Amino acid sequence: MRLRRKLLSALAALVVATCVVPAASADVVRLRSGEAIKGRVLKDRTSEDVLVVEDYLAGASRELSWDAVDPADRARIRTDLGFGDVGEVTIPCDLVSFRLDNGSVVVIKCVILKEEGGALIVRTLADKGMRLASNRVVARAKGECEPQELYTATEIAEKYKEELQPSDARSWFNFAQLCEAAGSFQAAKEGYENAASDEAYPKRKQAQDGATRMESILRDQEAVNEIIQLKQAVGAAQWKRVREAIDGFAAKHPTIGDAAKKKLEDLKTLFAKRRTAHFTAKVADRLEKILREDLIKKRVAPKDAAYNDVQAWIRREAVTEAFEKLVTELQKSDPAITAEEVKTFWEGREKRSWRNAKYASGTRFIYPPKVTPKTGTKQVQPQRNQGGGPAPVLKLPEPPSRDDWWKDLPIDERVAFWWAVFVEKSGLFEVDPKQVKAACAKCEGEGVKTYMLSNGMQATTLCERCAGARYDISVRYR
Repeated sequence: MRLRRKLLSALAALVVATCVVPAASADVVRLRSGEAIKGRVLKDRTSEDVLVVEDYLAGASRELSWDAVDPADRARIRTDLGFGDVGEVTIPCDLVSFRLDNGSVVVIKCVILKEEGGALIVRTLADKGMRLASNRVVARAKGECEPQELYTATEIAEKYKEELQPSDARSWFNFAQLCEAAGSFQAAKEGYENAASDEAYPKRKQAQDGATRMESILRDQEAVNEIIQLKQAVGAAQWKRVREAIDGFAAKHPTIGDAAKKKLEDLKTLFAKRRTAHFTAKVADRLEKILREDLIKKRVAPKDAAYNDVQAWIRREAVTEAFEKLVTELQKSDPAITAEEVKTFWEGREKRSWRNAKYASGTRFIYPPKVTPKTGTKQVQPQRNQGGGPAPVLKLPEPPSRDDWWKDLPIDERVAFWWAVFVEKSGLFEVDPKQVKAACAKCEGEGVKTYMLSNGMQATTLCERCAGARYDISVRYR
């Protein structure tokens, strides 16, 4: 199963801590990020929602989300505090993006076993040797899965027993907690009963309660099995299926015990959390693509698209149209999605690294030069051409008007220009007040171009690209 090293080290620490560390002494709380906090759990300030730890190194107390704590340490601490659940356990897995016959891409949670004969051999819960054609594999990544997404309850229990080799009350209790978290309830019952059989074990009452809890769950095995399947459906982003199942669960299983009811409440919490995370990540990726690759491109693609018309649309309608299209798209994954939710997801998105939106040659129409470079003519030594005659008369280029510039601008540059306008003016993005400036490619940041006339005069004119702006401005946003 290739459990994470930090999970195994946490389990080892758990055995030692249970054996030799008194409740009031220094503890080590490990976080999912890999950080280890040495300090003391403040029991009077810790609740179901937050863990409060006195950090000896920082000299201050820290409030932590339970989700931020390593699963093994979370299970240990919550059990010590009497909160009654064992949290969740995850294992490393492979995430393979695979292209189907219809062209769509699905992400398969699996363990890659090997690659041979033009195929990727993977293990899934349903197939221990699934073959995936290598030419259809779009991407591979490492991720975290719940054990029951890849292994049966019996396989999970056997692996934990092999790794922990429980032989005394402490190790049987730890084994039981991990099995319970992974859905191996029969094995968890065995572990709790073995721990409870030691009358001298300090956590004997908790072990007895655990065995009773497992008996209740096993009596409600059909309901609990459905909850486990629905947790897997949450992982597969099957939001409609899970919501309908939760809504009808009480009518389908009217007599379930408290332990199964607790599992159901945990499922509801997981559903809400994962759904929010899923769509928050989705809107962060899709809104920009909808605007740039669809709406703006559609507006500017016609050769006769008027600058003023596009500007008016950007100001008045672009935001509304983008969110309407985004809502319609997300409702294909979950018909219950609302416009208000989508806006909430957008506001709660993770703001990633800064990106640039470029005005390029259109900079001067948004940010006209504050100081125009000097232009004019001056007398210099006349130049002759190779035939000995006077230098030819040059027609000096001039910066085009806005409409002429717009008329000749390629579609991709039109899209990039209006995207920069939207980013800076829409209020949807965090915009860095410090702009990025790059020298004009035509005049190399001089703002002017110099030409020699046939009468011996040297003429300096505004750069026909930047019209004296000197720089192309880019807007940094996220």
